[in-house]
Amino acid sequence: MSARSYDLDAMQEFITLLDQKITAITEHNASVKRTAEGVLSQFTRAAATAYAAGHTTWQADAAKLLAEVRAVRDNVAAARANYLQAEQANKEMRS
Repeated sequence: MSARSYDLDAMQEFITLLDQKITAITEHNASVKRTAEGVLSQFTRAAATAYAAGHTTWQADAAKLLAEVRAVRDNVAAARANYLQAEQANKEMRS
């Protein structure tokens, strides 16, 4: 069988790492949201509005980052699955 230019084990390790990062980012975002909701109660009027707006923007940006990390994870997982499928097809053609 010819040498391959991809490392399935490394790809799996990267997928696992991304899964861990996704979990950590999700938990961190939830924690920040809870904290921000608690702090918001200490503000009134314009300060409350400004704080809420800033936090809403932060949460939206964090959600975009999380979506991008998930997309990378899904793309790597799909590539790995495709390589596995191609390897299996090659083995079946040779047997």
